[in-house]
Amino acid sequence: MIRPTAHQPQEPNNMLDEPTPPQGMMNGDDSATGGNKVSLLNRGNGTAGPTGGNDASGNAGGTSRGLRRWIGVIVGAVVVIALVVIGIVVFTSNEDQPSPSPSPQPTLSAPTTDAPSPTPTASAEQVAITGSTAGYKAWRTVQDRVAMSGGTDAAESLLASVANGPELDVDRFIAKTYYKARGRKMVKPGTIVSITPASVGTPGATGAIAAVTLTVCRDVSKAVILQNGKSTSTPSSPTHLIDTAKMALLQGRWKATDVSNKPAKGACS
Repeated sequence: MIRPTAHQPQEPNNMLDEPTPPQGMMNGDDSATGGNKVSLLNRGNGTAGPTGGNDASGNAGGTSRGLRRWIGVIVGAVVVIALVVIGIVVFTSNEDQPSPSPSPQPTLSAPTTDAPSPTPTASAEQVAITGSTAGYKAWRTVQDRVAMSGGTDAAESLLASVANGPELDVDRFIAKTYYKARGRKMVKPGTIVSITPASVGTPGATGAIAAVTLTVCRDVSKAVILQNGKSTSTPSSPTHLIDTAKMALLQGRWKATDVSNKPAKGACS
């Protein structure tokens, strides 16, 4: 509801508005020409002024609205200042903190690539000496086997597995004639004392050496050969023999191609 002022007399429109009372019934001085209308709602809040004045309620309303407006301005300014201060503090705090240093990355050392020490490669000469020595021992084993059988265990395949060329012919003759035909038989063989290379051939097209001559010392002092049940040994029989064995690499296998022997002058080593 809009409250009427002294300058705007209105007819009462509800129970809260009243008409201007008759002259002489208002407390205070009234004008002779007529009284001013005073609202019952303002009774006791102040004395009504003469014509042309403002009531106390209007002044209080204007003052209240002005005060609230200034309070709003002040609060807004305080909020803005507070936000600015907070921003400065946060910015300063971030500036003061040291930047995190990156975590050090582990240093990866290169794996060790040191190659193992190479195994010394045997020379072609050493390979030939080793192979021919093994070939001679195999040949000697077959000769003792034939002799201890009395010449009966002398199959061609056995003889040919360790001998070739002239030596294969001699081995056949010994097995057939010296032992079997004459009734001889070895009962105890001699022993090998030493084997040394006398000469070594030159490498062939493949780089391999295929010929080696060996000097072999054999102890036959305790060897026994029987003929018709009697020993063939005599006081003049040698105690040591020296074999000169020519060995050849044939189809990947070392074989004896020519073996001769002679009595040693004393004990050989």
